[in-house]
Amino acid sequence: MEWLIGGGPIMIPLLICSILSLAVIIERAINLRRDKILRPEIIQTIEAIRSQEDIPFALSRCEVIPGPFSNLLRRTLMNNHLSREEKFIDIQAAGRQETKALEKRLLVLEIITAVAPLLGLLGTVLGLENIFGIISELG
Repeated sequence: MEWLIGGGPIMIPLLICSILSLAVIIERAINLRRDKILRPEIIQTIEAIRSQEDIPFALSRCEVIPGPFSNLLRRTLMNNHLSREEKFIDIQAAGRQETKALEKRLLVLEIITAVAPLLGLLGTVLGLENIFGIISELG
């Protein structure tokens, strides 16, 4: 606690940035685990697709199993009637949509990454200003 007080007023925003960053990192680590993104049940579902008759079963499994890869597979199977180019465009759009969901809250980390060093620099400047003020008083 002494270092927090000794660090000056800029230490409080830096501490808040650190706590916020840690919270986002932990939340993203929990939600971006491999087994949440690429669930084993979805892999089994893909492996079970042998013909057109298996598609309704795969679609029903995708409805029940949550996750980004499941959403992509569902969209791919639902648009099976499209041409190859249309499928490609549709899957790209779906991939971008799922990527946005996976990247949520990363903007907070980007902002903190940009702001925290500037806060540190501001703290250094304020500290130097304080020191030079004391030196000029002493003469």
